[in-house]
Amino acid sequence: MDEAAKNRFKWKFYRLAVQLNAIVLLFALSIVVYLLVRIPYRIPAVISMLILGFFAEIPFNKSVA
Repeated sequence: MDEAAKNRFKWKFYRLAVQLNAIVLLFALSIVVYLLVRIPYRIPAVISMLILGFFAEIPFNKSVA
């Protein structure tokens, strides 16, 4: 593996790691938001975070495959 290919692989790995961390954080924070946010805002906040997590997962899955 030459140096350019190694560098591309390294940056792709870093980008995928950051994307995966953001996706996991969105799903985990949706649980925290469910427990801490007041009743009228609870369900819309959780649903919006889960939707953001699912939409963030689409480009991640395309990049991994």
